[in-house]
Amino acid sequence: DNLPDQPEYIELFNRSNKPLSLTGLIVVGQPNELGVADTLRLAADGKTVPAGGYVVIYDADATDGANPATDSRLAKAFPAINFASANIVLLGPSTVTSGGLTNSGERLRVVVRGVTTDDVTYSSAWYAPARSRAGISLERIDPAGPSNAATNWTSSLASAGGTPGKPLNKIPLPPR
Repeated sequence: DNLPDQPEYIELFNRSNKPLSLTGLIVVGQPNELGVADTLRLAADGKTVPAGGYVVIYDADATDGANPATDSRLAKAFPAINFASANIVLLGPSTVTSGGLTNSGERLRVVVRGVTTDDVTYSSAWYAPARSRAGISLERIDPAGPSNAATNWTSSLASAGGTPGKPLNKIPLPPR
């Protein structure tokens, strides 16, 4: 497709009118048959996401450079997005301490300090029928809408395949 390969990522949106602490932020995946779920334990202690800001959690790899905001596969896949913006908290190479992201259609729970702030079991059926899934992100249509409603999700229409850190159809962190 002549585009840089994208890493898997999850985007969270702070729809509140105040900064939110990311201390204790984890993302829990789909439990297996034994009830054990992959967990992204994020070293985000002391970090906050500003009101109306975004958290972008992405899979890093050995090819990512020293400055994730400019040198990571994420930054290269989305060159029009300023990941160094004060409005974006980027959690990647040095901040994901365990687990990994997959693109398999599964349950994801966002947990902050032991409290589940969002819970969605997404499906590949939520992609718009006319769009390929390859390199295309699912985007939430209404941040205040129901997490598990198929009608609240669609394929990204962005030419880069997604809009991490941009104000379009995001997975919200509800106000607390």
